[in-house]
Amino acid sequence: MQRMLEKKGVEFHFIACAAHMDVTNGKISAVYTESQRKYECDLVVANSDPIRTYAMIEERHRPAHSDRRLRKMKSSMGLFVIYFGTKKTYPELVHHTILMGPRYGELLKDIFKRRVLAEDFSLYLHAPTRTDPSLAPPGHETFYVLSPVPNNQSGIDWNEVGPRYEAAILD
Repeated sequence: MQRMLEKKGVEFHFIACAAHMDVTNGKISAVYTESQRKYECDLVVANSDPIRTYAMIEERHRPAHSDRRLRKMKSSMGLFVIYFGTKKTYPELVHHTILMGPRYGELLKDIFKRRVLAEDFSLYLHAPTRTDPSLAPPGHETFYVLSPVPNNQSGIDWNEVGPRYEAAILD
């Protein structure tokens, strides 16, 4: 996807945490990083929690999401997402599969109240090639799997934990 978008003139900037966004004529026109580097833009795609995203825009540009309203909101959970392909097919899988862990209620408490990453997990597996086989070469499949996890307020170091968590999910 990145290569396709780059061919269309989209620029990607990694390892640059957004801190503030300028608005001109009702649209975001620039993003500033924590180091104050400015990136002018026509469009922003944010994968941060909505509370954090709105907070990067001056309050006067977001009347429906005032600072007071943002302070009252609770952050959503996080999602750990893995995109992968296989060199064989799995015809027994349907387009959407939900795999419930052994202690779903307690898992939700781990995510929302305790803010800890549990040893077990529940998963959502998406098999888009089930309805659109053109997304993979013949005899192959594409998937993504989502695992609900605590959000970044948990302090989990995903650079350290992520590879082990990914391996556990794929196992």
